[in-house]
Amino acid sequence: MLRTSKLVPLLIIFILLAACGGNQTTEPYVFKFEETESPTSIPELDESPPPATKTSPVAEQIPEIDSSIDEVISGLEGLLIDEFFDASFTQLLLREPELLTELNLSAQFGLRNDQLNDISDAYLKETQRLEAAILSQLLTYDRQTLTPEEQLSYDIYLWTLEDMVQGHKYM
Repeated sequence: MLRTSKLVPLLIIFILLAACGGNQTTEPYVFKFEETESPTSIPELDESPPPATKTSPVAEQIPEIDSSIDEVISGLEGLLIDEFFDASFTQLLLREPELLTELNLSAQFGLRNDQLNDISDAYLKETQRLEAAILSQLLTYDRQTLTPEEQLSYDIYLWTLEDMVQGHKYM
């Protein structure tokens, strides 16, 4: 599905990650050097798995990626606005594993970084249904009762979702 710009969704990702404390780092693999007399010795790669990465508390509360769209939508109802932003945007991200890999977020969501986006018509229609449902759910929140920061997030998310939904007719 073509989108007019990937810059805005990426901006939202970085805003949400900053708000969630998402700048977590992972430890790299450690090389072990053995003392030998040969100057051509090659360091051995430590075969132990890397330390477990912390997953976002929001990601732990979200249904699995294979959840039906109806379950995801019902899980978004009645959340506080900040929880709604996190949970709904996480669901949109989980539908694009290539983007998660590109942003180096796969491990944070418990995914491997070797998965491709599903580009089948059925999956794209499900994604469009999810985007429209998230937009409808966002519109149920009273913007006037939100803090200035929440209003800004609301406006950005509203604009992004409306742009996505308007693009549905061009599939």
